[in-house]
Amino acid sequence: MPAPIAVLVVDLADGVNDVVVGETYLGARVLTRWQGTPLGVLEIPVILGRVRAGELYRAAMDRLAHPLFVEIVRRHLLDGGVPADWTLPTAPLPKERGIGAWPTATVAVCTRDRPEDLARCLTAIGRLHYPGEKQVLVVDNAPKTDATAVLVRDRFPWADYVREDRPGLDNARNRAVLEARGEILAYTDDDVVVDADWLTAIGRAFASDDRVGAVSGFVMPFQLERDAEFLFEAGGGFGRGFKRREVIVPSDEPVPQHLFGTGQFGTGANMAYRRSIFADIGLFDPALDVGTATNGGGDLEMFFRVIRSGWALVYEPSAIVRHRHRQTYAELRRQFTDHGIGFRSYCERIDRMFPEERTGLRNLKRWWWRYWAWDRWRQAVWRPTEFPRDLIVAEIVGFWRGRGRYASVRAKAGVKEADPPDRLTKRRPPPSAPDDFIGGSHIWRVDASEPVAAIPGAGRYDEAVLAVHWRGRPIRNVHLATERRGLSADRVAAEVAAWCWPELLVPARDLPPGPARELAFSRWMERWGIGLESWPPLPPEVTVSIVVATRDRPVDLRRCLQSLALLQTPRPVEVVVVD
Repeated sequence: MPAPIAVLVVDLADGVNDVVVGETYLGARVLTRWQGTPLGVLEIPVILGRVRAGELYRAAMDRLAHPLFVEIVRRHLLDGGVPADWTLPTAPLPKERGIGAWPTATVAVCTRDRPEDLARCLTAIGRLHYPGEKQVLVVDNAPKTDATAVLVRDRFPWADYVREDRPGLDNARNRAVLEARGEILAYTDDDVVVDADWLTAIGRAFASDDRVGAVSGFVMPFQLERDAEFLFEAGGGFGRGFKRREVIVPSDEPVPQHLFGTGQFGTGANMAYRRSIFADIGLFDPALDVGTATNGGGDLEMFFRVIRSGWALVYEPSAIVRHRHRQTYAELRRQFTDHGIGFRSYCERIDRMFPEERTGLRNLKRWWWRYWAWDRWRQAVWRPTEFPRDLIVAEIVGFWRGRGRYASVRAKAGVKEADPPDRLTKRRPPPSAPDDFIGGSHIWRVDASEPVAAIPGAGRYDEAVLAVHWRGRPIRNVHLATERRGLSADRVAAEVAAWCWPELLVPARDLPPGPARELAFSRWMERWGIGLESWPPLPPEVTVSIVVATRDRPVDLRRCLQSLALLQTPRPVEVVVVD
């Protein structure tokens, strides 16, 4: 069994001190952020029960310098411009910046007979920082007892409680759509702990673009202390990286093949929808997901429907939650089997409801068999210590068991197929060109020494070329596809930072990218005191055993023991000779 690993979240902009985690842990997995934006995950050793700040800073500079510098340049571009020479952290941007009116939000927690997990989840939701109005809704799905109702009434009276007697997670999600009052509906599960800024990151994504129909986010483990938790992460986990992605497919075009695997955008434990789109794309499919014989696929299918309808699907890594993984190997194996069944049910749903997309679906299943199933199985045969083969087999078996299961559950669900509530009834038309559309490319000058501004006129052209300067000195040109809409200040800052960050680290020096990176790197090392810190001495009461292994070399052994006898130390020492 691997040694337990502490799971931490650290924001470098807030300053980092030593973190005491206890001597049970030999290492720590640290989600590292800068002013709320995740940069990456660091593996840090635990020394004497604590994570040393110096070790964390050093690891951040070794492995996360690139995303850190990009993020800092982006912040400068949004808040005052890039200065001539900077070494100190930039001031945090106000969370309300650029948002006129925040959308009202409903946080829906679908639960069933897990009051302890629900209490942990609602405690975290109670700490949310959200500038707009929010509602918290607990949907109790076919409960066996009244424990959940009592918990919400006695400990969380600020949450709305509703009971949905039809079993199935998608039935609970549909009930949330009917009961929600918010303009956006954010779903999470009872075995999840949300970050304090989770809802703010989701709300900003919706408020920044009215074409966004759904948002998913980053899911990290709540803890890593058991074999099953390590294996789930090794098998792929729920994390989908730290790069923001936006997918939008015009409704008059087929869905590209690489987008059929919608699990790449996240999971139902961390997803949100603009509530008004359910009138266009339909409700969740009651024949899918946990609580039915299909055991999953409801979130995947809804992501696909959002893409198919012409709305934008956004993966926003700043929307962070922590998920409590399965605790035992038997539970994990059942989960892998359920993943196979759920994926097969998702495929059968798409095949049934979108026959025009069968070519892309067929290619997805071929990819699943070749790469996800058999290639992983062969690797497990050759390297059995890396990942258990029987978990891969369980997922393959689940896929076979799932054949025809969706149609059976669908028939038992009593759905009126003449007018099903989960049908895509209206597709968003492709964005029309502005009345004054010109086409081609147009050049805009961007001075990085000043705060960047939105470019609403970019929608008149197919491509916007940003000629980036710093106080008159040219940096480079950045080419952006406009999709016939204007460019927001956020996008301008993100693109300029991504392409021009080396030149903007110390722009007044006019250094080539390599030396500029080295100078910025050394200044941040000095800023954080990396290399200057000293290790704390061991307490004098800590005992030491010195082991000397020997075989038939008495002269060498005598010399060794004589040197050990000369050691001067206040702590208790024993010498053990193993012959």
